[in-house]
Amino acid sequence: MASYPIHISPASPRSLALGAAPHLPERAQRSQRRFQRLARGLMQQADDAANRADYWRANQRQAARRCQRLARLRASIASDLLRAQQLLAEDQAEEHGESDRAALLLEGAPQRLLACWYVQRGEVSPAERDLLAQVERDSPPVAWRLRLALRAPHARARLGHCWALLALIAE
Repeated sequence: MASYPIHISPASPRSLALGAAPHLPERAQRSQRRFQRLARGLMQQADDAANRADYWRANQRQAARRCQRLARLRASIASDLLRAQQLLAEDQAEEHGESDRAALLLEGAPQRLLACWYVQRGEVSPAERDLLAQVERDSPPVAWRLRLALRAPHARARLGHCWALLALIAE
């Protein structure tokens, strides 16, 4: 806690009025001390308000960075899902083996979706070994959809489950 001493030169008329002179009555000196305590209290309140404002601005900047990170993460995931969907459509039409490229795009997509979900909630994403258990505690429907996405045998099924997982966490 900062102390704000009031320095007044003994020769000034103000110092005489504020009780710095020894010939002032006790009542005036008590009044002077009370005003000094009041002034220190007001200065402390002003400092506290300034600190709260700085804290609020820092929190706003942090929230803005988190929103930007979340938007970039969602855009990246949606882009990968759309590209995988396009590759699977091309594979069905032309049979060029594009499903392998789509499967590579979808590799890790459920985990990235969960990382996005935790950022959205303002939490830290759990480690991979604790992922399913933590998601099960946090939200059983999300955990169920995550299991379906992770266990999907084909890229088409995984893509559908990833879209459903994205829709579920976007709510």
